[in-house]
Amino acid sequence: MLVLGTLLLLLGIHVAYNSFIVPNPQIVTSGTAQGVPSSPVGFTFLALVVAFSVYLRQVASGADEKRDKILRGKVYLYPPNGPSTPEKLVALDKTHENLTVVAPFLIWLSLFVTARIFLEGLLPFRFEWLQRIVPYIRIVDCLLLEWLGLMFVVLGIFHLIASRRDEKLRKSARANQQ
Repeated sequence: MLVLGTLLLLLGIHVAYNSFIVPNPQIVTSGTAQGVPSSPVGFTFLALVVAFSVYLRQVASGADEKRDKILRGKVYLYPPNGPSTPEKLVALDKTHENLTVVAPFLIWLSLFVTARIFLEGLLPFRFEWLQRIVPYIRIVDCLLLEWLGLMFVVLGIFHLIASRRDEKLRKSARANQQ
């Protein structure tokens, strides 16, 4: 929700800036957007989003598998009745929950980037409705890049917190075994 709220706030700032402070922005002079998706850059951006999504899916699957192995007693460090096992299971559940919160945002980001690349492909046909929105396509590009950047920051914070928590749990589990 924080990411969505931030994106809406940034969109409002961009629209207000371009509507009131700069009434006639001269963003595009050649009739094409030439923003992020023009040329291979847009496809690289989309590939980055997809790769990021796949990575997160793998992390979520790994958390599920680890949880199942712990419950079946196949992880030496966390035996089923061990003192650190409940904490580790809660940590794995939190990891999975955090990733399920982030996943829809990445799916929507992928869809928006795809739509933006599609619009770029339509620009050479010079549709009248499309030519009217060309100046705003750069704003969309900026918002998409901000969205991806915020996703990296949020997930980086989640990763840092989870890593520290896991290290404490690992130390605790090792101390309990000795």
